Amino acid sequence: MPEISIHTLGGLGDGISQLDGKPVFVEKAAAGDVLRVRLIQKTKEFSRGEIETIIKPGADRIQPPCPHYEACGGCSLQHLSESAYRQHKHKVMADALAHAGFAGKPFTAHFLPASSRRRVELKWDGNRFAYYASRSRSLVPIDGCLILEPALKALLAPLASGLTSWRDHSAIKTVQLTAADSGVDMAIETNRPIAADAEFFSNLAITVGLARITLDGQLIIETKPITMQLGSHAIALPAGAFLQASKEGQRLLTEAVLAACKGEASVADLFCGIGTYSVPLSEKARVHSVELGAAMIAGLRSEAKKYGLNLSAEQRDLFTAPLKKEELERFSAVVINPPRPGAKAQCEALAGSNVKKIVMVSCSPASFARDANILRRGGYSLSQALMIDQFVYSPHLEIVSLFSRESGNPDLTY
Repeated sequence: MPEISIHTLGGLGDGISQLDGKPVFVEKAAAGDVLRVRLIQKTKEFSRGEIETIIKPGADRIQPPCPHYEACGGCSLQHLSESAYRQHKHKVMADALAHAGFAGKPFTAHFLPASSRRRVELKWDGNRFAYYASRSRSLVPIDGCLILEPALKALLAPLASGLTSWRDHSAIKTVQLTAADSGVDMAIETNRPIAADAEFFSNLAITVGLARITLDGQLIIETKPITMQLGSHAIALPAGAFLQASKEGQRLLTEAVLAACKGEASVADLFCGIGTYSVPLSEKARVHSVELGAAMIAGLRSEAKKYGLNLSAEQRDLFTAPLKKEELERFSAVVINPPRPGAKAQCEALAGSNVKKIVMVSCSPASFARDANILRRGGYSLSQALMIDQFVYSPHLEIVSLFSRESGNPDLTY
């Protein structure tokens, strides 16, 4: 097993060294570490290794706060000191801007506390909750998770105990928990067809304190409506709908989007989800919301009618059928919040349009860099950029950026 020294961290948080003239990437390594590693992958361009022994820890290395960290693949940066962690996230953001063609552009950074995640997908090992091991489908049982907000963290032990008494608990594949504003939503996915046991789940919801339970997409019990406060309205949250990872992250993102769109009369909200930005935007502007998910669009239409929102909603696959130039130019501002792969086709259409402002919300530095570069080549300048670390202890970032074809843009800091 080779002995290596880690000199820096890569964009995904892996330590980087050199071996036989090629880079070697080592997960959960820190700069300055001297390690003995087991090589698990070798290509013509690079190698990948696992830590066998920490011969000498680097100055940035600390004892991880989670007892499951060594085996669990849920987090990858708990071994870094706070200063090293923040410096790494700053570097990831700066590199993303540089790759987009905006090297040296200043940005504002927000760091969230660890216990802030309000949604989680847990695996089930037959008797306990688990996460996947790093780069593996092997299950690592857990009895707690320090990145979850208190309402979810407190549920894990009683919920696992309750589920083991279900006669079909061996069929559980995943359990998704979401702490909505009005209560906790649980969605169970099984690995084989199961007849719902309404009495069991009704008792479980009351005993543990769940507001809604669905089984393989079918509603089993709802003790109270699941809602999210968006702007001044309590909006229904469809089962399985996308929600920002943390409450504080959503607040920061929404404030940034509203600041960027202030004064605009017509706004398109692309990849709108449940209307996280559409609903508060509609209190000041005419909004057209676009999303592929049928349940989210149906829910948004229903809520728009219920509250009399100045909002229209369209179900559309923006990956294969992006809004075209003539459609985009109905709007003075466009908000685009794509999933992790980004929105290459839609950004290409935006780059060829005359939309005055584009606000991009991205959860991937890599796809952000590609898509922002498309807009830059189309003639857009980057006016403001925010980095929000709401995926704590992971290599991911939430990025909010304002692109414009004119000067005098609003300040996204607050």
